[in-house]
Amino acid sequence: MVTIKQVSELAGVSSATVSRVINNTGTVKEKNRVLVHKAMEKLGYRHNVIAASLASNKTNTVGYVVPELHGSFYGEMMAGSEEVLRSANKNMFVVTGHSDEEAEIKEIEALLSRRCDALILHVEAVTDEYLI
Repeated sequence: MVTIKQVSELAGVSSATVSRVINNTGTVKEKNRVLVHKAMEKLGYRHNVIAASLASNKTNTVGYVVPELHGSFYGEMMAGSEEVLRSANKNMFVVTGHSDEEAEIKEIEALLSRRCDALILHVEAVTDEYLI
């Protein structure tokens, strides 16, 4: 697996510059941005989201629990949420609880174990006590 360090060495820039290019943050000279992209392409670099989340303590993901995936209500609700999250460079994991307390809890716990930064819960069966 190709590392940021290898990309930075080939591009002749710092690892911090490579990170800024990958994450599209901070100011990077266009010349350096091009060098980084060329080095990434040459080396076959793929961003390691897991490594990045360990370093930043953020996953840029939002977990979304709904009762069902079908129907115009849930489809429109999730489409609107996805649009807002995408504009904020966040990913959305959608799971279903099927209006069953055990299933809803299982899905919420699964999203928490995946270190989602936030949860959107449209649940019907879990108790308020559990959610608190």
